Amino acid sequence: MRFLALALFTFYSVLVSGQIYNPVKWAFDFKPTGNGEYLFTAKATIDEGWWVYSQHLENEDGTIATNVFF
Repeated sequence: MRFLALALFTFYSVLVSGQIYNPVKWAFDFKPTGNGEYLFTAKATIDEGWWVYSQHLENEDGTIATNVFF
């Protein structure tokens, strides 16, 4: 009985860990522009059918598009 429980738990654990999915791929680039300054470029490629929203809400109406400010 213990073996069966251990086998089921192990099988279930493998299934759960196999569901990690990262639909956003990031690419970063730094180019020198002179005078000790650099141009920083960040590019996010999102798989079709996925969206990225802000973690903050402006009001109760729902989600807002992601914005990045420096």
